[in-house]
Amino acid sequence: MMSLTGSGIKDWFIQRVSAVLMAIYIILLVGALISHSFLQGPVTYSVWMGLFCHTWFKIATFVFLLSLMLHAWIGMWTIFTDYIHCSVIRGVLMTLVLLGMFACTVWGIWIIVGIN
Repeated sequence: MMSLTGSGIKDWFIQRVSAVLMAIYIILLVGALISHSFLQGPVTYSVWMGLFCHTWFKIATFVFLLSLMLHAWIGMWTIFTDYIHCSVIRGVLMTLVLLGMFACTVWGIWIIVGIN
């Protein structure tokens, strides 16, 4: 299995951009929750659902999820290729990680789409 793009510099760039996107999302989410707590009281389930009912927030959550998966795959690929020298074990581990990440991504999309 190869890296995401086949180029170390491109993978490095994707990982840095994905980190920035994830940081922006987390800052916005935490900011929204803290501002709601100070202005209107504790965050309840209905407040949480209200936040996720906005299309822009669903898109932002999807971008976060995609960024997380790209970031994690590049990181795991780097770790496996640097520290696991047996190609069979490395291939099995990379396949398992890729399947797990795919399952988490599908599950996340299913959750995002299912919120009304």
